[in-house]
Amino acid sequence: MSGVEKEMLKNEIETLKDIDHPSVLQIFEYFEDDDKCYIVTEICHGRELFEEIIDRGTFDENDAAILMK
Repeated sequence: MSGVEKEMLKNEIETLKDIDHPSVLQIFEYFEDDDKCYIVTEICHGRELFEEIIDRGTFDENDAAILMK
């Protein structure tokens, strides 16, 4: 990642850390080492959204509304 991209990522993470909504995974912290960036989030139980879409074959707004409850 370039320096500009790293700065954009940090800004995005800082913005997301301020969001408190039951349908959005909470971000607690961010740190990096020489090779990787790490984002610490709350535990999210269940499946990947992508797996659900593949299994259903389609995924519309009604499906999303039900899943997000």
